[in-house]
Amino acid sequence: MNALQGKSAEYFVAYAISTYGFATAIVNQIGYDIIVNLKNNIVKVEVKSTTRRIKNRNAYQFTTKQGKNPRPLNVDKNSDIIAFVIYKEKPIIFFKPTIDVKGISHSIYDIHLNENDLSKKTFFKCLEKLKLFKNGIGH
Repeated sequence: MNALQGKSAEYFVAYAISTYGFATAIVNQIGYDIIVNLKNNIVKVEVKSTTRRIKNRNAYQFTTKQGKNPRPLNVDKNSDIIAFVIYKEKPIIFFKPTIDVKGISHSIYDIHLNENDLSKKTFFKCLEKLKLFKNGIGH
């Protein structure tokens, strides 16, 4: 991944979240890149992007470590959600709660990428898991 790819992924994710009706800001802090204002609750989003496929596994591979001594993102809990951006013909965003990403690498399989409105559905699933959104109504 190069710096331009990573930066464009941040803007792509911020734009996508804004289309769901939330104010966003790119902040580039240690452990998170975007903040989302959800009814005066701040949600921190870390963005990871890749073009790298795992050979013979029908999946995309992401590095999910941080710091000089590599550790999983869920250790420090700086972010609430990780936005995985897959660069294909058209970029795809798959959101996951940070607490669910336990290793220093993470895979997203092709089978999970074929759903309509994938980005929006996975974002709202994260908010529900974080108890910030329930049945289409923000807390």
